[in-house]
Amino acid sequence: MDGGARAEDFLAAISFWEMHAGKRLFKVGDEWRGPALPFTGSPDHLDTILANAIVFEGPWTFEENIAGEAILRVTGGTITGAVILLDPQTDVCTGLCEGREDSTSLRRLIAHELGHFLGLGHVQDSTNIMVPAILPGGELEDRTVDGAALHLLVD
Repeated sequence: MDGGARAEDFLAAISFWEMHAGKRLFKVGDEWRGPALPFTGSPDHLDTILANAIVFEGPWTFEENIAGEAILRVTGGTITGAVILLDPQTDVCTGLCEGREDSTSLRRLIAHELGHFLGLGHVQDSTNIMVPAILPGGELEDRTVDGAALHLLVD
């Protein structure tokens, strides 16, 4: 999978959240170019977050049925940093995932983890992007969000 396809999925996931919020939520910077990962500590227990980042992290230390994990730094009730870890062994597809119904949509996976980055938790509504199972298919337009909860967090 090429970096261009990953970047498109990342930007589509950002657009999804910004459309639902009705405003810009994210400032996208350059790729992390540090000499090490953008955090210290182990992936399941970060000591510090050096930059907000999405990282394909291996070896995966979380349960194998978990494709992504958002690790948040919270100070005084406010999220002040986050690292989104993605399992590099998960079979992901990019774009609309046409013909790849057996794969996890990278676009939906990133959108889901960005929801955690914003402070949202899991829900049981299977149409909501925050359902704890990433369904096949890369469309985001058919996913919903809890608009009231989102606006409480971002307004």
